[in-house]
Amino acid sequence: SATSDNTPSITGIARPGSTVTLFIGDADTGVTADADATSGIFSITAPSQEDGTYDIYIQTPNQAGDGTLQSESISLTIDTSIAKPVITTASSDLDQSDATPTIEGTAEADSTVTLLSGGVAIGTTTANGDGQFSITTSTLADNTYALTVTATDAAGNISAASDALSITIDATAPGKPSIITTTSLTNDATPTIEGIAEAGSTVELFNGDVSLGTTTADETTGAYTITPAELSDGAYALTVTATDAAGNISA
Repeated sequence: SATSDNTPSITGIARPGSTVTLFIGDADTGVTADADATSGIFSITAPSQEDGTYDIYIQTPNQAGDGTLQSESISLTIDTSIAKPVITTASSDLDQSDATPTIEGTAEADSTVTLLSGGVAIGTTTANGDGQFSITTSTLADNTYALTVTATDAAGNISAASDALSITIDATAPGKPSIITTTSLTNDATPTIEGIAEAGSTVELFNGDVSLGTTTADETTGAYTITPAELSDGAYALTVTATDAAGNISA
């Protein structure tokens, strides 16, 4: 078993009223306790130990008082610390339009890794034997997040939080852009089409499924103008779409 307590208490049952002596490894710690006079139950606290694995046993005098009795040993691991985990995913690795991003990193082997946003857990996993972990978040609303991870080992030690990863989620498509040009008949073979779209979005002009040109909507007002290549005489049904920085495409 494992504990984060470097002065663990050992409990057991011995001959009622006997004196119990604690041994760690083959060393007599000099620490003793008296077993309960009726039940024989005892509790004995070990002196401070370094992190490591120890064989622990007790000795008591035999009933005749001319020898000692020794218990079976138990193996106890003392583990009082855990290293800070690391997020290896970079914000540039992620698709902003994915509301359930997968975060990868390294932590103590076999530790439980918790992913946090502003101190709130949004996912957990177990690091593998090499310390690698991967956590897919619950669905996140559009926003900017500072994500950290902590690791908890078998002894119950909880690490300091990792350095934060800043990510932006934008999974919502831009609003449907509009065409405000009203001219329905023109002798201009390269007519300029104007309208309004999400500010800063990429606007693409179509005739049916055929792209006639692209432009960027104004960063503040969303206004745009597109002048297509020369069009032959005929009737055209023109539409526009807007694509935001995260790659979401409007209706």
